[in-house]
Amino acid sequence: MLLAVGLGIPAAYFLSYFLSVRQRSKALKGGKAAYTLTLSDEGVQVTKGKQRVHFVWDKVTAVYRLPRSICLYTGPHNAFLLPSDQENEASSRAWVLMAEHLDPQRMKDRT
Repeated sequence: MLLAVGLGIPAAYFLSYFLSVRQRSKALKGGKAAYTLTLSDEGVQVTKGKQRVHFVWDKVTAVYRLPRSICLYTGPHNAFLLPSDQENEASSRAWVLMAEHLDPQRMKDRT
């Protein structure tokens, strides 16, 4: 009897945990995009839902290239993240486009 209780309670706990993780995983599928960045020769356009904001390149204060992302700062407290991978052609093109329009002092490669 004590063996059944000793094994049953942990089994019930783990079962409820895995079921809740599975339920949350299903709820998160098809999540919404937080924002979309569009880089062009004119600057950076940020779109979130129906809102659009355009930043000219002069308003970009710093860009940091990290191993897994590019952080684009438009102010001391505003940053936008671009997913990045060193072998990803899109992130390499984005970095080259930023380098064409920004001073080298504002670009930091931390990879």
